Amino acid sequence: MIGSRPKFMDSPYFVDDLFNWHLKDGAPAEVVKEFNEYMAQIEKDDSEPEKPVKKSMTEQINEMLNKS
Repeated sequence: MIGSRPKFMDSPYFVDDLFNWHLKDGAPAEVVKEFNEYMAQIEKDDSEPEKPVKKSMTEQINEMLNKS
């Protein structure tokens, strides 16, 4: 995910524990909403298979030469 830094990260309710991001109790509704949407997008991005990287023309030529 590429974009601007989410506002919830600057909230005093945001806890940036390694591998355990979470919000403290009592976080305002808009902070909770933005946090949940951000985390859902990250989970979606992580669950999608990576697209294969297209090989360069040089790599393709080298593969053909190595096969012969």
